[in-house]
Amino acid sequence: DQRAKSRPVHRTADLELLPGARRDRSGDVDSARSNRNGQLMSVVVLGVNQRTAPLSLLERMTIPVSHLPKALADLGGRPHVSEAVVLSTCNRIEVYVHAEKFHGAYQDVRDFLSQFSGAAPEDFADHLYVHYDTDAVQHLFEVVSGLDSAVVGEHEIQGQVKKAWQASAE
Repeated sequence: DQRAKSRPVHRTADLELLPGARRDRSGDVDSARSNRNGQLMSVVVLGVNQRTAPLSLLERMTIPVSHLPKALADLGGRPHVSEAVVLSTCNRIEVYVHAEKFHGAYQDVRDFLSQFSGAAPEDFADHLYVHYDTDAVQHLFEVVSGLDSAVVGEHEIQGQVKKAWQASAE
């Protein structure tokens, strides 16, 4: 591929697009963002879906659109979460967060899901999945493309992800 040979993967301009990005000792771009105190932060997603949980649990954990502002405010107030997106559909509930500490964020989101749904953490712990950094981003791409849907390739999820993103930005 001529394009790959003609320019480096990480250009100087890339740093302007990624707040907090910098070059490491080898010259590669470290795209992790940092918080106000200079601590590195990560993207984490926790969720349950039609493959990992029974329908009765999914229905219990679903967050109605009318409760989304309160849910986002609650998540944003958690100690290890600085930003959040909640994707709640009939087939999944996923919480994407920008986390200061992985384990702290995991606990914050797990507790949030428990409090919001009324389900004890042990009721859904075996059904919960978690992805971190690049795996979280890959998972999001699989979700948006319909590869992680009950019907592979369905496109309704694209609009649902867009609405979840817009709600989190308000």
